[in-house]
Amino acid sequence: MNDLATRRLYISDEQWKRTSPSWKKMKPLRDFNSSNENDETVEACCRRLKSIFNIPLEVVDQWLFGLYYNVNTVDNYGWIDYYNVSFKKTTIGVEDVASLNVISNYKDYVKSRECVEPFEEFACKPIDKEYWAQNQT
Repeated sequence: MNDLATRRLYISDEQWKRTSPSWKKMKPLRDFNSSNENDETVEACCRRLKSIFNIPLEVVDQWLFGLYYNVNTVDNYGWIDYYNVSFKKTTIGVEDVASLNVISNYKDYVKSRECVEPFEEFACKPIDKEYWAQNQT
């Protein structure tokens, strides 16, 4: 399947028209429909993008690589000019997270997640919880 047909499986032409040239440039070189031995790895993608953008490995790994064609990701972040964006890795406390501004479309979701059980009972894979506990990300 060619790139255009693959992209159209995930997002519309209208959404794609709204994306910035920098978003289009950040596309991971991989098969978005299945795992392929010729796929660019997260690390290789990060190295390639690092020469153009200021994007840390964690951002590529935890966000861009897997969610590049995600409808919500493209709508929320695809319009940004990443040629003029920088990322800064920082540690923040729970109080700071609670005070972050939430996009109005997602406030109900965030409110409902506030009532979720403690971290130990959080519904995700054990390997993810272990990673979060060790790396706080």
